[in-house]
Amino acid sequence: MRALVLLLAMVLFAPGVLAQSPLVLASRVESGWTSNALESPGGSPDFYLRHSHDLAVGGVVGPLALRGGLLLEQQVFRTYRGENDLTLTGGVEAGLRLGEGLSLRLGYALTQDWQGEMLDLGPVLLNISNPAREHEMLGELIAAGAGRVVTLGVDIRHRQPGPASFEGLPLPPEVIDPEIRQVTGRVDAEWAIGPGLAGLARLHWITTAVPEADRETFGREPARMARLAAGLRLRQDHWYAEAQGGFDLAWPQAAPHLRQVRPYLDAKADLAVTERLGLAARALAAMEMFEPLDGVASHRLELDFSARLALSDRVALSLGLGASREQGLYDALLVSRKTSVNGGLAVAIAPGLDAELRASHAMVEEPGVAYPVTTLGLTLGGRT
Repeated sequence: MRALVLLLAMVLFAPGVLAQSPLVLASRVESGWTSNALESPGGSPDFYLRHSHDLAVGGVVGPLALRGGLLLEQQVFRTYRGENDLTLTGGVEAGLRLGEGLSLRLGYALTQDWQGEMLDLGPVLLNISNPAREHEMLGELIAAGAGRVVTLGVDIRHRQPGPASFEGLPLPPEVIDPEIRQVTGRVDAEWAIGPGLAGLARLHWITTAVPEADRETFGREPARMARLAAGLRLRQDHWYAEAQGGFDLAWPQAAPHLRQVRPYLDAKADLAVTERLGLAARALAAMEMFEPLDGVASHRLELDFSARLALSDRVALSLGLGASREQGLYDALLVSRKTSVNGGLAVAIAPGLDAELRASHAMVEEPGVAYPVTTLGLTLGGRT
């Protein structure tokens, strides 16, 4: 983390950067009540406090565009303090114009997690403090011209769990999650077909790597996946729609003959029904390889719908519905489901300051367990 802070300082104090773009700080504080603080069957209610602070700066120095940021997120419970979480993320990003219609984009982010979990063991609650560090890197080469845009990219995500501690037990700290590295090579293209209409194509190659010791200890296996999809994007005055469909093909690295094919879909739409009423929807069907249910890969289905009604220039109502399902690719008995509904009332108190009263209810089904979670919270958000 120290090296990342130094990189961020280089961005903040690069000649001309601060003069072109001052520091921007966005903060949100939420206080509320949850019916299930442990997020488990029989979990008890508790009061919580969540807050996040996002510091960002960006600017342009000749053909070089720089951006940096720090994000702090924390969740604290009144009674079940073993569930407290803290996350600190820092990142830097650079964009460079290489020539007419050609640009390069590079980025790096480092996240340090301190996750708390309380396990109900009947007569006692076991507190587990589980730290982890995650590196994210990206590189993109973007070529644009004649109504076409082609992006060649590489994404790397590397999660390194730290030793977890067990409060109240005479046990030494021990790593309880596997180390995982995922590399994605991608080619994304779009081209203009007509007014407001564009064609889309996507080709991704994804690999996961797991240390040999973690394969045996945690039952994780490295895998490979290919994704091929195509679609359309349509943009009109009052609505927008985009969809890409195709297939995902995955297999364990050690057993390429065990190939599995699943449909792939990434679709979203926005509709301005009136000046005050807006609707949005999203559908996703894709394979998950970084944190799959069965240790190799799983297939996820997600549906989300939201609506926003502006009662005035300062007051708005919102409603959201969501459903998701995930199933193991090589162990179909491992299935998780979640359905949720939420609503909120948002008020713009002053420029850069808003408040929102929000309620939500979710029903969660995981392998072997099922439980509901209801929350009611008040959020204050500000931006300077």
